[in-house]
This record gives sequence, C-alpha cells and structure tokens, in this order.
Amino acid sequence: MRILLFLLLFVGCAVNNVKYRMPANRFNTPEVTGGSLFTLDLKGRANVNYGASNKVSTSDVIANAIGAESADTLIEESSQLGARLDLSILDRLDFYWNYTLYSPTTVGFKWQFLGKTEDAFSAGWKSSLTAGYGSSTTGQRLMPIEDTGTTTLTSGKNDTDVYDTYWMIGYRFPERLIVYLNINYTLYDNELTYKQQSSTQQVKNFDSDNWGAILGLEYYFKSKSSFLLLELGYSEGQVESISKNNMLSAGINFGWRFD
Repeated sequence: MRILLFLLLFVGCAVNNVKYRMPANRFNTPEVTGGSLFTLDLKGRANVNYGASNKVSTSDVIANAIGAESADTLIEESSQLGARLDLSILDRLDFYWNYTLYSPTTVGFKWQFLGKTEDAFSAGWKSSLTAGYGSSTTGQRLMPIEDTGTTTLTSGKNDTDVYDTYWMIGYRFPERLIVYLNINYTLYDNELTYKQQSSTQQVKNFDSDNWGAILGLEYYFKSKSSFLLLELGYSEGQVESISKNNMLSAGINFGWRFD
C-alpha cells in the first residue's frame, strides 16, 4: 500500500508542458511475475527509475512549420524520470502501467512464452513480448517562436497517441541475477494545434518514433523482495524522418516485489 501511495504522489508531481520525451530505457526483464488474478494469487512489482530519452519540443515543430527554425533542432538528447507497476493477470500474462515524466503514460500487457516465471527463481532462458498504448493532451501554453527575426507568442496544444512494443530474451543465473536483451520500438502519433497572434488556428499532424536495443542486468537483494536493475543500450529517435538523434542510453532502477 505504501508503494502505491508513493507512486500516486510521484504522478501528482508531473507538470504538463508542450514537450514530450521518448524514453530510451525500458527497465523491464523477460519474466512475468507468475501469479494469477483469477485464483486470487496476486503478484506484482513496483519500481522507480532514471534513464535517457529523446526530447521533442512541439514549439520547435511549429517554428519549423512556419519556416522559422532548422529541422535539425526538433529532437535532442535528454533524461527521463519514471515509475512502473506490474500486476499478474494469468500465470504467464502481466498487466503493466508505465509513467514517465513529460511523456504519455502507457498501459499494456507482457506475455512470457519461454522459461519459468519470476516467482520460481529458476535458472534458464526466458523470453517475452510486450505491447502497450498511451495518450495525452497537453495544456495551452504561450510559446516564443522566432519568426524572421521577431518573437511571436503562439498558443499550442498537442494530442499524442503512443504505441509501444518490445521483445525481450534473457538468462537467469540462480537465484539473484538475470541478464537480458530488449529490442523495442515506439511510435508517437501527434495532432498539434497552434495559433499565432492575429492568425487563424492551424493543425499539424506529425509522427515521431524511437527504436533501440538494450542490454540489462537485474540483481535481487538478500530477501528477494527488492532489486536493482541497470541498463545500457543504443537508441535512435526521429521526427518525421527529417530530424534524428542517435545516442547511447544508460539507466538505473530500484524496485520491490510483492505477493
């Protein structure tokens, strides 16, 4: 219960902005928790994390649309702060909720099709597939846009739909260590509404996406109720194939198991 209260407080600290981040780290292993909601054997994981991301500024997208800014400034390397909650639905199926500051919250499912689940703490190969969806609408803000040498105050609102998928494979060494590979792809479908001074409202639809490969290591502490997770990987983010950013991503995660 204290973990859930902490996560709610964490989300309450989020501040809407007309920007969003595309997380490069995932902080998730190939194993599902192993419980079953339908047999009242509920298991789960909760964690907080810090890692890398690609940041897209929608004010820069507007500036580029009106010819006031170069396309290579639409996306840049940034960081991410987040929290995640996994809950067992079936023996090999988990539901997850994933929150990242300045990014749409996603929910989805993880299905483990190879190896024993986390609660067995059994050595061997593990593999799973994950798919999720999220959406967000930013608030109205006034954004300074440099247009032909002058600054114009522009109001903007962005509606975003997120489609997230990844495949993971790893190996558990009994009982406290698992190493894994995560191959991921995320699509951000945006509808950006903006209005300059004394002009009519305009709408711009644009996509951005992020793909990456991550090597991760998860270590369980003595009680096996808490764990540390480290990730290192490569990520490529782009906006409409006209602005790209490639980077190495690194992150750290601390979490708890409960049943």
